[in-house]
Amino acid sequence: MGVFKKQVAPEVYAELLTMIVRTKVLDAEIKRKSCLKGRSVLTVMRSASNAGNVRSVLMNSGCEGYADLVKEIETTFIDSTGVGSWLATAK
Repeated sequence: MGVFKKQVAPEVYAELLTMIVRTKVLDAEIKRKSCLKGRSVLTVMRSASNAGNVRSVLMNSGCEGYADLVKEIETTFIDSTGVGSWLATAK
């Protein structure tokens, strides 16, 4: 519980950004198929303009079409930033 802050090295940021670009989650229209209830949602966003507009995609980890991408993005983020110990274990 609480607020934790972490700064990542430029190469870690570059790895995460490369993975987001490679998966095309902000550019492609990914079809969300059948979904399971009660699953986590991952928000991926980027600046869309200098005016402060953002492009964001909500990805439900329980939806077919999103599940594999969410797992890849979450795993890469957790491993690259070393925040695994900050996460609560599943009940």
